[in-house]
Amino acid sequence: MDHGHQPGSVQPTADERLDVSGSVNPPRPEIRAPNLSSSRVYLRRGRHLGPSAAWVALLAVVGLVLLGSWNADSEVGSPTELSEADLATFEMLRRLRDVRTDVELMMTASSSDRWILDRGFDNPENDATWMIDVEAILKFRSIPSAARTLHLFVYPFVSESVPSRRLTVETSAGSVEVELLGGGQLVSVPLADVVENQTAVLNCDSVHSPKELGLGSDPRALCLKLISVRLST
Repeated sequence: MDHGHQPGSVQPTADERLDVSGSVNPPRPEIRAPNLSSSRVYLRRGRHLGPSAAWVALLAVVGLVLLGSWNADSEVGSPTELSEADLATFEMLRRLRDVRTDVELMMTASSSDRWILDRGFDNPENDATWMIDVEAILKFRSIPSAARTLHLFVYPFVSESVPSRRLTVETSAGSVEVELLGGGQLVSVPLADVVENQTAVLNCDSVHSPKELGLGSDPRALCLKLISVRLST
């Protein structure tokens, strides 16, 4: 699938609404044509990444489960013994992040694969999901076999005043630094296939809102739109 030339139906259009409040339909920021060949990529030595917090909404469910596990007479700080029901709940949440290898995983509101999105991303939209912070997290486990490469199809938020953004993606096997010049671009980074539960950290050199750049009324700080993810073996 050639993302550089055929972003498909998920590629933002000229009249796509950046401000999703429903009250205003601001003008779209200037988007440059895909330029995969001119992107510059740098590889660096990686490090193993520690665990991070899961989604607040789902943890609220887990929190209620754990609340029922506490003994009222136990001392503060004493460990919680989880029941079989508690463990089953954790397993259910973990399985939401099991994703298939060698399949295009769409990061849209209707896709079941959207659960790999962690902090740093906005709510998924009909076509993709915005990265709204300088750092964002993906958490997943590949099935049925271990993946060796993570591919991200992204659409950076650039304009005449901000013509490029620098993105660094770090995984258990290393990191890749890419200069995003506009249009749909594919970013690939290696994965350590011996690590079962994977974490990928996306770092953007800067974020800007359409309102800040005079491109509309949307106040969200944006780096890029994550269109899809692919894990290859």
